[in-house]
Formats: sequence, C-alpha cells, structure tokens
Amino acid sequence: MDENRKWSEDGLPTEDAQAEAETRTEATDVGAMMETLRADLEEKVRRALEEALRVSGMDPEERAAYDAKSRERALEAREQALARREARADALELLAEKGLPAALADAVRCDTREDARASVEALDAAFREAVQEAVEARLKGVAPIAGASAQDEGANLDDQSYYRMVMGGRA
Repeated sequence: MDENRKWSEDGLPTEDAQAEAETRTEATDVGAMMETLRADLEEKVRRALEEALRVSGMDPEERAAYDAKSRERALEAREQALARREARADALELLAEKGLPAALADAVRCDTREDARASVEALDAAFREAVQEAVEARLKGVAPIAGASAQDEGANLDDQSYYRMVMGGRA
C-alpha cells in the first residue's frame, strides 16, 4: 500500500489503514489465543497419557480401587463446586436484602455459606462506613467565625452597606 494513501488530509488514518491495523491486531490476538489453547491441549494430553500408563500397569483389583477413588474425587469436586455456587447465590441474596449492589458479589468470599455471610457482613459495614464518610465530607461546610453573629453585623447598617456586605460588594 502506498505510504501517502494511509493518511487523510487532516492527519488521521484512512479507513484502509484502520482496517489493516485492526486485521493485524486481530491476527495477533488469534495467534496468542491459539498458542494458549495449544499449550492447554498439550498439557491435557500429557496428563491423559500419564494416567493411561499408570492404569495399564495395574491388576484388576488395583484398577477397581483406583476407579472408585477417581469417582470419589470427581464427586467431591462437583459437591465443592455446587457448595460454592450455593454460597454465591446466598451472598447475592444477602447483598440484595442489605441494598448493596450485586457487583460486590465478586468481592465476597464464597467458599462456604458461613464464609459468604461473614464476608457480606464485613463488606456491608465497610461500604456503609465509606458512604457515611463521603456524605459527611460533602456536607461539611465552612465553619462560622467564632464570636461573629449575622444578626449583630447587619443590625447597625444602612441598606446599601448591608447588601454590599451580604453580596460581597456586588450590590
């Protein structure tokens, strides 16, 4: 592509140049994703081969015990995943009850229901404290001068002097 055709008169890239850059970026992203997928696949294949070699050297009794243990581990993993999902659902429900945003669920520890409940309670306390501090900071105004009284200042003034004082000299 001609170098002069990549830039428009106002100094911005042309549509062709933008499309070319996007294509290059997408190709780079796809290449990186492919490398990640390839590495993951190679790791899974390596583990499967190791597992097959280990199992092939077992007699039938050992194999039955190994299979039972494998099923037990898989069942435990599923139960733990289910418990985490239930704890997260409880955390979301508790956040809704307390009027907190559901986006805070990512900050909640959801290993068990008790962990989730304790985490939501701590998060609620911290959130409310931060909101209270922000409200107090916004409501904080200029402190009045000690001994000064607005009524005393304007009592002995004529109208023009009073308005000048109140309006800051704009009257």
